[in-house]
Amino acid sequence: MMDNSPFARLSPELRNMIWKLAVTQNRPISLDCYENPEPPITRVCEQIRQESIGLFYGGNIFLESLGNAQYFANEELRASYEAIGPERYGLIRQFEIWTDNVSETQITERYVIKTETEEVLDGRRLFGVPVSKECFRGPQVIRITAHHSMPKAFTSEWVRGSDNYYRRVEDSQSIWVQERIKAIQEGIKKDRDEEDIEDSIGYASSVDYVGSYCDNGGFDSDDESALALA
Repeated sequence: MMDNSPFARLSPELRNMIWKLAVTQNRPISLDCYENPEPPITRVCEQIRQESIGLFYGGNIFLESLGNAQYFANEELRASYEAIGPERYGLIRQFEIWTDNVSETQITERYVIKTETEEVLDGRRLFGVPVSKECFRGPQVIRITAHHSMPKAFTSEWVRGSDNYYRRVEDSQSIWVQERIKAIQEGIKKDRDEEDIEDSIGYASSVDYVGSYCDNGGFDSDDESALALA
């Protein structure tokens, strides 16, 4: 039992950090209605499952890669939705759909509805599930990308609201864009920090070299040539 293990005596915050490292990955997880996407560690015992399952679905990007327009959504999406279950699907933070030969107009005609003030995407239509709006559980963010759409490829991103409808966001507000900008900025900062460390090491080496000169009464001819090159 986990209750009696040293791991159980760690703080919840530390355990969450460990679970996140254990159940998340850098690349999207492809969904298949015939295979359970959950890592085996989430099924070891009930307590481990309770602590890790939310981090698995909330910390990864999930991907459904679909074919042509006639297969888009309902059949494959409904199959994976029913296989995983609405409760766990509702834990997914980022969900991507890749498809071919689907125009933006087709997406709008099939899955977007008009209210009195705006156009919203109905997740029930997208996943083909016959439930009420209040009972629907879907990913927090849905991103649809048509790679070979005619006349041009497009990407649309939708965020679920408190009413369970999805609203389209502009690229500047995109969660993916913001996270990538943050990653780039962190990468630049890391590179600069590494350059500063290298400069500091180089400076320290120069100081040590000059110090050696002072201690030994001067450079010989080879030392002077090396210092000039430095």
